[in-house]
Amino acid sequence: FLRAVTLGGNVALDSAGGDITFSSTLDGTKTLSLTAGAGDIAFSDVVGGTSALGAVTIVSAAGVTASDAFSAASLVQSAGTGTTQFVGTVTTTAAAGVAITNSAIDVDALITTGAGTIALTGAINLGANLTTTNKNITLDGAVTLSAANTISTDTGAGTITFTGALISDGTTRDLTLTAGTGNIDFDAAVGATALGAVLINSAGDVTADSTFTAASLVQSAGSGTTLFADVVTTTAAAGVDITAANITVNGTVNASTAGIVNFVNTGTLTIAAAVTAVSTFDQSGGGTVALSANVSTTNAAITFADAVALGASSTVTIDSGSGGGDVTFSSAITGDSAGGETLTITAGTGEASLAAVGASGTELGAISITSDTIALGGAVYGNSTLLLQPTTASTTIGISGGPGDYALSGVEMGRLKDGFSSITIGRSDGSGTVTIWVTSLNDSTTIRAPSGTVDVSGSLSGAGTASITLEGSTIDLGQGVSTNNGNITLTGAVDVTNGITVDTSTGGNAISFSSTINGAQDLTLSAGTGTTSVSGIIGGSTALSSLDRKSTRLNSSHQ
Repeated sequence: FLRAVTLGGNVALDSAGGDITFSSTLDGTKTLSLTAGAGDIAFSDVVGGTSALGAVTIVSAAGVTASDAFSAASLVQSAGTGTTQFVGTVTTTAAAGVAITNSAIDVDALITTGAGTIALTGAINLGANLTTTNKNITLDGAVTLSAANTISTDTGAGTITFTGALISDGTTRDLTLTAGTGNIDFDAAVGATALGAVLINSAGDVTADSTFTAASLVQSAGSGTTLFADVVTTTAAAGVDITAANITVNGTVNASTAGIVNFVNTGTLTIAAAVTAVSTFDQSGGGTVALSANVSTTNAAITFADAVALGASSTVTIDSGSGGGDVTFSSAITGDSAGGETLTITAGTGEASLAAVGASGTELGAISITSDTIALGGAVYGNSTLLLQPTTASTTIGISGGPGDYALSGVEMGRLKDGFSSITIGRSDGSGTVTIWVTSLNDSTTIRAPSGTVDVSGSLSGAGTASITLEGSTIDLGQGVSTNNGNITLTGAVDVTNGITVDTSTGGNAISFSSTINGAQDLTLSAGTGTTSVSGIIGGSTALSSLDRKSTRLNSSHQ
């Protein structure tokens, strides 16, 4: 057809395998059915510019090209063996919208269907935007982005679905998705050739069933669940930033380069696979967190604003690196069952701040906290080991008000609830001074600075059967050390700086000195029916004023 065509009635054309070409404009409100078999169909000029066509049906063709704007009630292609290409804007108004099936589909201009759906089936080159009004958009086949794209189903319940792989064409292309209350489904891998910035303005559920790689992934709003079933990798500073009712991480999340990870959940955030951010990790939103996998950053802060429940029998590490990244839990950390969960927190030279850990009856298992400063805002319950230590060996430690950069106040010491198998405060290579003011211990406790000084400036006592172990290059005893039938072990040279008593009460518990004892003061050793042992010289450099032994046996290598 070389001249302008106006449909005067419903028309069906069958070329029996030949080409069908409209060289000029095509108008008319009637339906048009085209069958080209192995032939091509070409719309070389504007279609529906004066009066939009009715339903346009392409029964078969090899290639289909619409070189200019195309307006119709609907556009449906049932079969094809070549490429369908849209060079001009496609606009439809009926429910059938645009539905194209061909070996390849090339979208170079906007497709907008109003109240109709969009369904493209084939290998899709997407170089322009797709929009509906609350109707589904389905891209059924591998999709290559050849430009920055926006796909929108408006504010209603239109779902956006990618059934095949989604990649960029070699240039990192941005993608913006708006699904209103509809869902967004990525059924196959995204970003084998990485996408640019992916922005989700709104959605109900968002599901990524396979790997997802992009410069960044930001979701501004979501009324349902956002699910990552496989690995998510981003490379830009915007990282992974998700706001949704519920968020489920079943595949690892890696915000590399300078990327952040930010989760805002009003419902439940489930972290079942490792989350890594080079920059900060933040959780907020007023919901809850189910945590059974590790979270780490590179010398940047990690913050959980809401209550965290560790998964049953999980082993969880929270690690902000060796630098100055604080780790903050603003609400309680709880376990699923008593003693089944292990928690390790590393905050480098930053601060570890915890509102509360565990609960009576659902105590955690082993707990380890390493940071150069610490703040315990609530009770800490556990039925295995507890390690509290600074990151830097030379950091000074203050206990119960004693001076020190790593400070545990008397109130905080009281928050270490009875039930731990043992508590250790200080590093195995610690060299900073540990200063102890008046302290009562609920469980067997080791306080250590093997290359430094442990200064007992306030009375130190153990309740129940708690034992006390002090480890230091030098141990200054300025106040007494006592237990209620627990062993007392002092590993390091002891200087007695005041008249004091070391007392394990009336039971059979031992008092042990691994090295020398000096100091011009009175020293009383009371081990009841237990043994007092001294491995070093007593008074070798400074004689004691007196030594009063109240125990069944005294074993001394030197005296």
